[in-house]
Amino acid sequence: MLRTSIAALALVTVTACKKSAPEDAGSTPAAMDHMVDVMVDQMAEYTEQIMPIALAFDGDCLAEATRMLDLEPLAQQIRDTLETVESDPAQLALYKARMKAKQPEITAKLAAALKATGLSQAEADAKEKLLKAACANDPAFKRAVARVGLKKKQ
Repeated sequence: MLRTSIAALALVTVTACKKSAPEDAGSTPAAMDHMVDVMVDQMAEYTEQIMPIALAFDGDCLAEATRMLDLEPLAQQIRDTLETVESDPAQLALYKARMKAKQPEITAKLAAALKATGLSQAEADAKEKLLKAACANDPAFKRAVARVGLKKKQ
């Protein structure tokens, strides 16, 4: 789960880097810094919140989907902010650099959160696999993933 949360964080960062968008000439350095800081904070918050939701899985896909939907407002904020950050190559480069700098802090928080659950990394990974296997075809779960997931739609 820790690895998946970090991988999701990296995927969003890498995916964001692949999009080409026109520069926004109206961005000021202060506004750019603020927007990037907001984005980094939002991604850190999302990553820290998604792990306990997944670890709470007890075999009930509908309950898991309901828990996931608590993240929908944050996920939408991230998508909106990411769209703005992606529109300016300078903002995107700054975002990537700041995410890379923040990754050790996020990783440490996730490790501490996992330790607090009393689960080992292997147990968390097994729970994640169980969740994916049990809920992969569940309509409510799939809708929740579509609403709170951060992966780009192809």
